[in-house]
Amino acid sequence: MMWKSRLLCVLALSSLLGACSFGGDTADPTCGDYGNWDGAACVCVEGYHLDPANAENCLANAVDCSGHGDLVNGICDCEEGYITDPADPTDCIDEEVLVCGGHGHIHDGQYCSCDDGYIQDPEDIFNCISDPDFVCTGHGELVDGACVCEEGYEQVPDDVTACQREGSQHTDGVAVDVTLLLHSDQVKLVLHSLQVLGVDATDFDLYMAHDGPGPSLKLGPGVTAVNMGNGSDYHDVAEAPADGYLADEGTNYVLGTGFIAGGEGSSGYDMTENVYVLKLADGTYAKVEVLSAAGGVVHVLCYRQPDGSRDLATDSEVQQ
Repeated sequence: MMWKSRLLCVLALSSLLGACSFGGDTADPTCGDYGNWDGAACVCVEGYHLDPANAENCLANAVDCSGHGDLVNGICDCEEGYITDPADPTDCIDEEVLVCGGHGHIHDGQYCSCDDGYIQDPEDIFNCISDPDFVCTGHGELVDGACVCEEGYEQVPDDVTACQREGSQHTDGVAVDVTLLLHSDQVKLVLHSLQVLGVDATDFDLYMAHDGPGPSLKLGPGVTAVNMGNGSDYHDVAEAPADGYLADEGTNYVLGTGFIAGGEGSSGYDMTENVYVLKLADGTYAKVEVLSAAGGVVHVLCYRQPDGSRDLATDSEVQQ
């Protein structure tokens, strides 16, 4: 029975060395390349922790504000170049990332306030999508590819799919009373077309900002201005000065809050009646005066001379 003795010896040896493997040795788990296997579980390197659902894997530790800011009272105070993620105030995101799809801005950190022609995405309150019902800049109907504009509006000469206020080129010497709506974020003004745009618009002449104790007028890219004071009525300022124009420098604004003489927003600010002459980026001249500001509604009297001359003469008629 020698074969039985040999079998017993083999079995005894295998019990000492462990179970036999017929397919070669099994490789240790990689721990996601962030740890070492100790035979029972991963031992993770610094900055990583054991995956509670998988002992063979390591996960990265949570980092406050993605490593780009400090968490203060549950909200990230982000470093330069980053902003608090509107969808997650405990995180910082690159400020170049399109917020609201690039067509709006975050209102009080709660939802997107969308530009004209865009609506809030019903599936994501932090995104803006095209409004299928918005045509002709909201002031007409598109018929056979061209706008039929509502009363008081006309086709934009260079774009038959858009409407603008009638007489917005100011060829008739009539100033226009333009309304800005701070609470609806219609705060940026293009003087050559008298369009009022949202806060994210980049091509504009005047911006009624509301980032301080009260509204403040900022100049657009390439725009300079001079304060003519209130010694002359708006319509008596008939010619733009040849020089003396200044650009905004940082928070040193040429117009700023200089149109406010006192009062407060809810009941209405008192106006200084200052008249400002602007030299626009295209070399043309315009004049503006803030007529009133109350409850987030601001009226600005505007006139632009499109021919490039310094002639700013207007009659007493005002177009609403």
